[in-house]
Amino acid sequence: MSQHQSRRDKDEAIKYGEVFSVSGELARQPITPRDAATLQSVEGQILGETRKGGPAAMMESAAAKNQRASVVDRKDVTNIARNEGVTISKQKNERGNSVVTKTLGGQVVGQYEEVDETKDELDVNDGSDSSGGNLTQTSHVKPTKDDEYNFISN
Repeated sequence: MSQHQSRRDKDEAIKYGEVFSVSGELARQPITPRDAATLQSVEGQILGETRKGGPAAMMESAAAKNQRASVVDRKDVTNIARNEGVTISKQKNERGNSVVTKTLGGQVVGQYEEVDETKDELDVNDGSDSSGGNLTQTSHVKPTKDDEYNFISN
């Protein structure tokens, strides 16, 4: 834990820059419950589950702490998440494994490789489909109803 985090005032929100390696306006924004729920929803759509210890789980924990400290409301969402949304992409690499990249506001908040342990040594899958293109699965979600959220201005 960084010195900044250990000396945090109870009334100070946990911000993206304290949890993820992000910069600019996103780094200064508090992590909100709706931002966390949005990433968790996209993870469910693409990956079928929320990965323990992953970005959505970390955001959910930070948002809950922010909400308990009354620095954000359960309906709060950042304008960055609202305007730029979240994206999860899943692509095959040259080894045939999936590389999962999660972004918020265009900045990477998580990336990892899923090793396909079911492949045997004779599998020559190069990550291409039969037409020769790379296999890619991407989901991008943005909130759409302004009256359902309390937006935190940038």
